[in-house]
Amino acid sequence: MRCGCSLTSPRNCSNCVACVLHGFTRPRPNSNCVAIPASTREKQTPLLTGNYFRDPQFSPAERAVLEFTEIYAQDPAAISDDLADAVKEHFGETGLMCLIEALGFIDGRIRLALIFSTLHTAGTPAHGALS
Repeated sequence: MRCGCSLTSPRNCSNCVACVLHGFTRPRPNSNCVAIPASTREKQTPLLTGNYFRDPQFSPAERAVLEFTEIYAQDPAAISDDLADAVKEHFGETGLMCLIEALGFIDGRIRLALIFSTLHTAGTPAHGALS
């Protein structure tokens, strides 16, 4: 598969966020890449496999946020008081609210991108008025 990475060699496309998340191995010319620092790459495997809760390289605070985020992505109504309390234990009530706002923003951005992608695929002009 080809990716949007232009900062790595065609043989090794492991430094790009999109490439790692989507399993791409070969870069596409004239594209942008967001390089991942080496320290972050070490945490990718447990994140991508869902084994972060067993991995000692994640702090209890990181594990609380990751677990909360995973449940939020599946079904926000399924977030228990225990999950919220675990985040509040490390970041307080304000930290929990900031996390929820950030997750909502990300979710909204993804939904907006899907709408625009659908409109573009359907042949709707990008700058035309919607009927």
